[in-house]
Amino acid sequence: MSKEKVQGILFTDLDGTFKRNSLFINILAGLVEQGLLPKLVMTEVERAKRDWQSLQGTFEEYDRLAIDFYEENIVGIPYRYYKTVVRRVVEAQQFNVYRFMKKMIQYKQLQGWKTYLVSASPQPAVEHFAELWGMTGGFGTPQSVDDKTGRISGIGEVVNADAKKIIVERVLHDLDEQRIVVPEANIWACGDTKGDIAMLESVTNPICVNPDDTLSTEAEHRGWRTVSERKDVITETKNGNYMKYAIDVSGKIKVITMKTTFKSVLD
Repeated sequence: MSKEKVQGILFTDLDGTFKRNSLFINILAGLVEQGLLPKLVMTEVERAKRDWQSLQGTFEEYDRLAIDFYEENIVGIPYRYYKTVVRRVVEAQQFNVYRFMKKMIQYKQLQGWKTYLVSASPQPAVEHFAELWGMTGGFGTPQSVDDKTGRISGIGEVVNADAKKIIVERVLHDLDEQRIVVPEANIWACGDTKGDIAMLESVTNPICVNPDDTLSTEAEHRGWRTVSERKDVITETKNGNYMKYAIDVSGKIKVITMKTTFKSVLD
């Protein structure tokens, strides 16, 4: 049996990489608004957010508090109501994304690439976000549901650093089992924090999008490409070379400046 060929495959984190902010926090707020989680949850999370924004706390503390409240209060919620809220939140947040990532994902899809979301956000949210953007699939953190009551009974394995790497390896293994060939040079991944390092190092072309301090240091050490988007200006950097350009609302690229013959991933 002959092998089928796919032009390439792109894995990307969601919160902070493709989406401009945390979809998980949006979902938490939506569940509180609909009365599925207590208001105290959001009050404490908003306090931690203010502490982070005023430099009195860290983003990690803010994020950890949100996750803890979610995990402590999610059990017992009727899953059908939960899923309805999640879908509404995703649809409201669908276009709150970075221009660079939007352009790259759409460009790769036109080239015949498979594109996947890999995120610690809830599975139904990640799946629906991927669906709305015409992506091949999405992998998120699952919820277990009691068959008798239809209520959430627990949270499955969180799609963290190691789990993201395992997902990439599993997808590539499954494609190989289906005799689908992916050019090694065209296996890419995008992430924004240290939690994405395991996924990034498992592909041929890692791209660090608006990386945190740890990932930025790692990228410089390993010679990985970094992408920084501020307002409508995007800067790609790799091994001391760079390109700075803008992407307008129509998706047209205007080069501002570059050092040496730098090739953008959007070329």
